[in-house]
Amino acid sequence: MGEVCRTWVNLTWNDIDWNEKIAWVWSAKNRMRLPERQPVFLSEKAMEILQEIRKGNPPKKQIFINPVTGEPFKSPKSTLSRAIKRLGLPMRGVHDLRHLFASRLIESGMDNITASLLMRHRDVRMMSRYTHLSSSHLHERLNEALNNDNGMATDEKKEE
Repeated sequence: MGEVCRTWVNLTWNDIDWNEKIAWVWSAKNRMRLPERQPVFLSEKAMEILQEIRKGNPPKKQIFINPVTGEPFKSPKSTLSRAIKRLGLPMRGVHDLRHLFASRLIESGMDNITASLLMRHRDVRMMSRYTHLSSSHLHERLNEALNNDNGMATDEKKEE
């Protein structure tokens, strides 16, 4: 996970494509371990946050700057872990954010293929490893399925 943290912390303003709403990140996660640039699609909210950061800070090469030192973060993983703990999020570590993101995508009704692409998985089957649906979501879907007449007649309806 340290590699993922460094990828984001080292993001520069030149890595943001404002027109396409994409952040181009460097990834070493391929079989040959050669770095490659990969697109990460940014939400409207992410674009707003980046615009605020850009307005509020003097221009620096990197986007995420330690507010105390004015320099890039040296230990992004521990910084993010402390922030998660301070916010009281029910997570053991930074990597749990990926699991949370995957779960939220699926719970919102997104299909596995689209969610897998947004997660930058090479194989859609990885979604089953990353997605942890809440019990309330499972109950809602169960009740929707049972209350929806989708052509499956019950014994009571057959008798009428």
